[in-house]
Amino acid sequence: MTLSFSKTTLWFCLCIAGLTVSAGAQTLRLRTDRGLHEKVNAWPVAFRYGVSTDYADSRSPRAYNHSLGLGFGHILSENWSIGVDAGITAPLVGGKIEKDQQETYAETLSPSTSVGVDYSHPFFTRHSYSLSLGVEPLWDEPSRREGYKGVVGLNTGVTFSLFDKVYSMSHNLGWSSLINTFPYDSDGSPNPDYFVTYKFTNSLRFLKTFKLTYSFGVKMTKYLDSFVGYSYSSSYGISKSFRQLSLGLSYENGGFTEDGDVGLWFIDEYRRMFRLSASYSF
Repeated sequence: MTLSFSKTTLWFCLCIAGLTVSAGAQTLRLRTDRGLHEKVNAWPVAFRYGVSTDYADSRSPRAYNHSLGLGFGHILSENWSIGVDAGITAPLVGGKIEKDQQETYAETLSPSTSVGVDYSHPFFTRHSYSLSLGVEPLWDEPSRREGYKGVVGLNTGVTFSLFDKVYSMSHNLGWSSLINTFPYDSDGSPNPDYFVTYKFTNSLRFLKTFKLTYSFGVKMTKYLDSFVGYSYSSSYGISKSFRQLSLGLSYENGGFTEDGDVGLWFIDEYRRMFRLSASYSF
C-alpha cells in the first residue's frame, strides 16, 4: 500500500504546488463572504480535520489519509492579511499507520507548514480580485532525503459574485517552484522545476448555509530535464456551515496528458479521491 519515498513526496509536492502554497493566508481570509464594513476578528484561528481515500486504488484493505491542521492569521486591513498554517498527514490502513518494515514513523508522518501574505480588493461592490504570495518549507523525512527544500508560489485570482452572492465564479492563475537540491530523485527521474496552474471554480449557495461547488484545474509542470507535462482534475463538492463550523464532502478525478488535450467532463481511473473535511474557526 505504501508508495516509494520519492514518489510519495513528489505527489504531496505536486498537490501543494497547485494552489495551496499560501494556505495560511487563503484559509484565514474571512473578508470574502462578509461586507466590507462588517466587524471581523483581526486574529482568526482555524482548526481543520480531513480524511480522504482513492477509489482508483483497488487494493485491500483500503488506505485512508488523515490530516490535522491549525492556522493562525492576522487581518492587517480591509485588503491585507497574513497567515501561518501547520499540519500533519498520515496514511492509515485498518486503523494503523501504514509503513514498510524499513520505514520509521518519522518517514510516514508528513508534517507541513506554510506562511502566506494575501491581498484582496473589491470592485463593482460585490466582485473582488486577489493576489497572494506563499512559502512552504518541506520538513518531512522523505523530502530531506530527496533534497526537496520547499515550495514558493504566487497566485492571482478574480471572483464574480452574482444574484446576491447566491452564485459565484472564480478564475485563479498560479506559478510555483519546487526548490530542489538535486536535479534527479533517487529513482533517477528528473525533479520538477516549476508549475503553472489554472483553476476555474463555480459555487451555488442554497438554503442559506449549503453550497455546491464544481471546479476544473489544469497544471503544467516543467521538469529539470526540460520535459513539460500536463495534468488536470475535476472536483465536485457540497458543504454546509454551522456558524464557525464547516463540513464538506468532495470527489475529485483527473490524470495526466502528454498531448496537452484535456476534457472538461473526462473521468478516468488515475485518481478518484473522496474527501470528508471539517473546519472550525474562532
